[in-house]
Amino acid sequence: LEGVGMSYPAPANLPRAENIKYEQRHNLLVGVFNIPSRLAHLTKYTCAQHLFKLQPGFDAVIAGILKADPGGIVLLQSAE
Repeated sequence: LEGVGMSYPAPANLPRAENIKYEQRHNLLVGVFNIPSRLAHLTKYTCAQHLFKLQPGFDAVIAGILKADPGGIVLLQSAE
């Protein structure tokens, strides 16, 4: 469909992920994303949809991800 797609240029001042030291990533996750420090080392999976848009059947998808990766956590948007 013509004109439906959207793209935004990446900000030039963001460091590449591989150049960020562990301590910096940890501080970003704990401080900015409000992830408890005890969970910051786990693999993160996210779904950027509002909670009200998630269908009940999606619970099985999330459960499957966590079953396949016991060292992972799923990040969902706050309902606020």
